[in-house]
Amino acid sequence: MWRSEAAIRAASLPSQPNAGRQAHTSPNRAVDVTDREAMAARIGRMDRAAPLDLVIANAGTAGQHLPHGPERTRTIFAVNLDGVLNTIEPAEAAMAAAVISP
Repeated sequence: MWRSEAAIRAASLPSQPNAGRQAHTSPNRAVDVTDREAMAARIGRMDRAAPLDLVIANAGTAGQHLPHGPERTRTIFAVNLDGVLNTIEPAEAAMAAAVISP
């Protein structure tokens, strides 16, 4: 099941202070986690707005009925595996650059 932008917006939590810092939350816009370039662009914009020091890659999908056909299985892997990598890799690069640069 794909969540609509309205459902994502309705489920959003306001940012909370954390150790004297204001937590950064992204505007509630849906991004396809399977789209590597879109994820890198979104994470880049977020990092420029407020440098990243934490990333949570929490996307997932599953099927209701087994066995899955090959196309559904590929979709599940694209979201659950590639989506995590497409989130973590650009975030890791941004956080590493912040540690290296003065």
